Amino acid sequence: FYDSLNFKLGYMVGAIIFFTICALAAAGLFAFGIYKSVSFVKTPIIQNESYPRFFKNQIMLGIGFTVAFTAMLVWIYPWNGITPKIYESIQGILGGAIFAASLFTSINLFIVYYYRQSIPDTIKKHIFRVMMLFFTITVLSIFVCTNGYADYMNKTEPLPNGISFTQGLVRPGDEAFITFYALCILGGAIFVYFLCNHKMKLEYGDDNIFESTFLVAFPAGIVGARLFYVIGNFNVPREKGGFGGVFDGNVFNLRQGGLTILGGAIMGIAVGALWFILRKKKYNIWVAVDIVLPTILIAQAIGRLGNFFNIEVHGAQVAETGWEWLPRIIFNNAHFSSANGVAEAGKLYVPLFLIEALVNLFGYGLLAHVFGIKLRKYTELGDIGFGYIIWYGLTRMFLEPLRDSSFNMGNNGYWSWVWSMIFVIVGCALILGNHIIRYYLKKKKGLPINNLNEKRSMVNALIISVAIVTLVALGALLMSQGTYVESIAYSKYNLGLMLIILGASLGMIEGVCIFNIAIAKKQAGKVNEQI
Repeated sequence: FYDSLNFKLGYMVGAIIFFTICALAAAGLFAFGIYKSVSFVKTPIIQNESYPRFFKNQIMLGIGFTVAFTAMLVWIYPWNGITPKIYESIQGILGGAIFAASLFTSINLFIVYYYRQSIPDTIKKHIFRVMMLFFTITVLSIFVCTNGYADYMNKTEPLPNGISFTQGLVRPGDEAFITFYALCILGGAIFVYFLCNHKMKLEYGDDNIFESTFLVAFPAGIVGARLFYVIGNFNVPREKGGFGGVFDGNVFNLRQGGLTILGGAIMGIAVGALWFILRKKKYNIWVAVDIVLPTILIAQAIGRLGNFFNIEVHGAQVAETGWEWLPRIIFNNAHFSSANGVAEAGKLYVPLFLIEALVNLFGYGLLAHVFGIKLRKYTELGDIGFGYIIWYGLTRMFLEPLRDSSFNMGNNGYWSWVWSMIFVIVGCALILGNHIIRYYLKKKKGLPINNLNEKRSMVNALIISVAIVTLVALGALLMSQGTYVESIAYSKYNLGLMLIILGASLGMIEGVCIFNIAIAKKQAGKVNEQI
């Protein structure tokens, strides 16, 4: 018995040692690959430089990283005394190899594509296509890989959500020195910083335009997120997660959670914009607004992964049936809640954090690439940024009632829901005001007035009018049939209120069309007089 026990312990210790060696080798090769890409980007441009040589070297490093990373995954099973099924081994190891190769390729191509100047168009086109392909493969393969380990990682207890220097990996409910939630928020912010910096460089040709702004706006956003949470829950009893109307040390204790993205967005945007105006006067603040605000949706999507590790911000318990399509690691973790414990047998908690993350990513694509590129000629500077306020307000307005009540803010859970509706109304009002103010500024300066197609504006106004009448009528009908209750569930009254809010907000967008029609008619009248 003791010989067998010693053998097993020695086998596990050996597995840990080999895992560590492979992990260090993988980290070193990955870092060296990044270093080579950054060095290549910074080298002076040579007329006939050899891209094939660079890519050949990177392929060799990528293969080395993939082998080391895959070997690291192999040792996870013996380290934990796991005897996996054959299909689990294939998913875990083969999926991990594909993940490692695609991650290395996509990250290095990203560096070259976005930061290398004067790449020949033929090469740049291929780099972009390959980069997007491997980014997609990276996301898909990580879920394939984790399927090989998920039932041994979070089948009976949730995933770790942080790191303690005394206990190692810790799970929700334990004290963590570094939380994965914080790392997700920081990672999302850093990614967005580099993306925005790149876009501003394309616009102005300067590097690090947002460096000081980021260093001011990010902590301001954290302060705003905490402040908004404290205000919303200040009078909520302590047993329900609030502060009981008492201003004490708990107000400043971020380790116990309590950040709200709505407040972070308000404070971060306001402070960042003010700093940019004061310190970056040679750049157009509205160009920056249209670049930065939509990308916040990416940061928020990445930040929502922190809620996944914290097993929070989910919906009600529902039957597992219909949710089997989820990656196994998400499916398993959806059975746990930081507020309500383990779900009933055959049920799980709706992963609203995942739904919101996907909606945010879709919103970024819509704002940055559809309205920001394809329909740019129909918008004014600032419209895309204000569109972020509308999109995120809509997202929270419709998802907030689906949340488990434990994660709603305020005495009756209305705090974030009401503010989400305010976001929608304010965003639409800002777009209307933006078009009116810019028209008169252009007129005063004698600048040309563009994009005032009367026929197109009339068609748009007609379509929006039909939508407004439908939304308001349906909303009024639902509110008349329902009754007001102190809950933000999807009751008839609440749904009717949301539809009326949407109708009122669309009225401001219709105001832009009507204003354009009036200006177009005025311009047409002047032309006729001249004739």
